Amino acid sequence: MTSLEFPEFLSSENLGQLSAFAELRSGMLHVEGTTPASSALMVADRFCKYPQSILVVVDDYRTGEIWMQNLQSLCGEKNVHFFPSLGVKPYEAKLPFAGILEERLKFFKASQGKLPFIAVCPLDSLLLRLPEPNSLEKKKIVFRKGDVIDPLSLRKILGDMGYTEQPVVSTVGEFSIRGCIVDINLYMQEHPVRLEFFGDEIESIRSFDIFSQRSIDQLQSVEVYPHGEFNLSVQEKSGIPLEEEELVWWRRPEYEVLKSSVFDYMPDAAIVFDKLSILEESAGKIGAAHVKAYEKAISQQQKVSSPNDLWWRFEVFEPEFSKRVVLDFTRAHMESRDWISISARQQTKGVSGTSGLVKEIESFYAQGGMVYIVAHSEGSAQRVQHLFDDAPIAGILIGDLSDGFGSNRKTSPF
Repeated sequence: MTSLEFPEFLSSENLGQLSAFAELRSGMLHVEGTTPASSALMVADRFCKYPQSILVVVDDYRTGEIWMQNLQSLCGEKNVHFFPSLGVKPYEAKLPFAGILEERLKFFKASQGKLPFIAVCPLDSLLLRLPEPNSLEKKKIVFRKGDVIDPLSLRKILGDMGYTEQPVVSTVGEFSIRGCIVDINLYMQEHPVRLEFFGDEIESIRSFDIFSQRSIDQLQSVEVYPHGEFNLSVQEKSGIPLEEEELVWWRRPEYEVLKSSVFDYMPDAAIVFDKLSILEESAGKIGAAHVKAYEKAISQQQKVSSPNDLWWRFEVFEPEFSKRVVLDFTRAHMESRDWISISARQQTKGVSGTSGLVKEIESFYAQGGMVYIVAHSEGSAQRVQHLFDDAPIAGILIGDLSDGFGSNRKTSPF
């Protein structure tokens, strides 16, 4: 009995009907009868066999978390990014949380790279209007060892990028200038970085421990992205009354052109809908909520942009669907060439003990199925191998899926 990482397993195994998405070359495929884990397996199967970016659109944040858990286990954490919404209600006088902004920055950075990736995107985030895809890269600054720049000039540069000056950096989004030393605590960096100058020349770049202040790694360069995708310059901020600062995201169209969408950031990606019909219905409700919130904001004399300037309508995206490979997980069933039923069933929750699991495995095997056990780690895999040594198991897979499942439609893992 062998143990494999999921990417290695998926790149070489045919999963029967669960490989239907991997084999799809054009058009839309509708699939019903899947579980959360088997749905993710279909998506991961395509990604591992034919590396291409994939956009997974889900109805809400909780569903997105389940997709993230499964896809990161199946494809590796570095290959899967979450693209959350702002985490605030429409027109709420509140700024997005730092953690959400960092997750969004990771998506933007991945979208400008050369490697394919999977993005999980809740519907309300999909509907947000965005600036052109390369806008964030244009705002990025790269500091290299040996560069010549006045360290005092970084006060304005970093301030305009949304960073806040402090005597000593403690949280992400802060910087400090102390003579020839400039510290910056950045998004997407495990540790803050320290630029040390000799006159106007960057003599060294180091990451350091925020508590002990000790150096960790010597760096040749560092990329500094803005502190979030949308920031006002220090001068622009000075023209906004203090009581209106937390509404500035709802005035974003006044400061930059928002004519792009997530689809523009992933122009060659396949699309996966977690129940397209439900997403269409939810999009209508979200749009109505935007209008209601806007009317309330206007009645309170708040200066904000209109919903049409901040969000897309879902139907605007429909031309994209005809251009791409699309998978729709659905609850409906139709007799059609582009409609298949997986008939997956979740692993029985009530089964307990090794003997009970062995009986379930033997029953599935007797029906012609191939059985795989998912273990959290190599150590767990070794224990599983010992416990189920005599059971008819094809292999052990290393990962962490939300649910076990089986399917009687051709060969499927369990």
